[in-house]
Amino acid sequence: MTSNSSDQQPEQERPRTSNGEISTEVELTEKAAILEKRKELQANLESFIDCVNASIENGLFKTLDEKQETGGRSFLRRIKESILGNRSSSSSTTLNASRENSTSSQKTKGEEALKLILDKIQEARNELKSPQQNKTYDLSKCENFLSEARQYYANALYSVGREWIFENEYAGYIWIWLAGLLVSVFAIYYFGSNIQLSEKLHVPDAAINAVTWGVIGAVLRAIWFLKEKVDERGFRKSWNVYFISIPFLGGILGGIVYLIVFAGLVILTGPSSIPANTTGSANTTTNAITSPSISAIAIIPFSALAGYNWEWAIGIFNQIGERFPSKTTSTKDILTSIKK
Repeated sequence: MTSNSSDQQPEQERPRTSNGEISTEVELTEKAAILEKRKELQANLESFIDCVNASIENGLFKTLDEKQETGGRSFLRRIKESILGNRSSSSSTTLNASRENSTSSQKTKGEEALKLILDKIQEARNELKSPQQNKTYDLSKCENFLSEARQYYANALYSVGREWIFENEYAGYIWIWLAGLLVSVFAIYYFGSNIQLSEKLHVPDAAINAVTWGVIGAVLRAIWFLKEKVDERGFRKSWNVYFISIPFLGGILGGIVYLIVFAGLVILTGPSSIPANTTGSANTTTNAITSPSISAIAIIPFSALAGYNWEWAIGIFNQIGERFPSKTTSTKDILTSIKK
């Protein structure tokens, strides 16, 4: 009897997990998964809202109203029909009837589509709110509402035609502008030896390389930014000024970085030790374009980086400005000197 009780003692001391603890762990795991899914849906919803806001700014729903007024015909087709006069009476009667119906109705096609999208977005937001009275999140309803909102948005988007999508969703004219900049830079390098650009501008070859590679760096920044926004369908026409100013900012920053490096070379080594191929003579112009000199190769990465990373270049300018503090006269001192 004693041996049996001693054998059973270790079994009683073993820790056992109760059913309540197991159920609690399962509930915590399920809640963590639900919260993670909720965060994902919240991010998708916010991204879709940004997409809709960009389309509103670009005039998607206004274009829907215009197409409703013109009967869905393109601009070129309307011109052709007005010149040839081959529109049938039945089509004109149908168009006039549709215009009367759209005028008499309270909401246009664009307004109706926008209202459907916003209503589904609001319903999806309501399902993501904090649950009350220990109720769980109904994420399936949120997914359904978000899918319906995307469906309404897709119907509105593909109703305006390919031209509008190419211009406003894919930013086609911006891609053409950036590609034209790169072709211009290539033309400068290819035809530079013939036009003797360095001699005509009276600037060193390294300065031309700095400006052109600053433009290339800025174009790279613009392409990367545009790619991300087009993928997210968040391109806005209000960014046109930004993309137009890209080459000018990159070229200016690249040229200023060249001046900083060149001035530092003069201060450290003196004017006599500067390479002769940076004087901008006619003989060295051809050599700089076909095979850049050592100074040109050294300045290219800094100029490209300045064109791509504007904050880095401006930070360097600020650091240089802080090394030369300017003594300013206060207003109090000026008034004191006037009284005297």
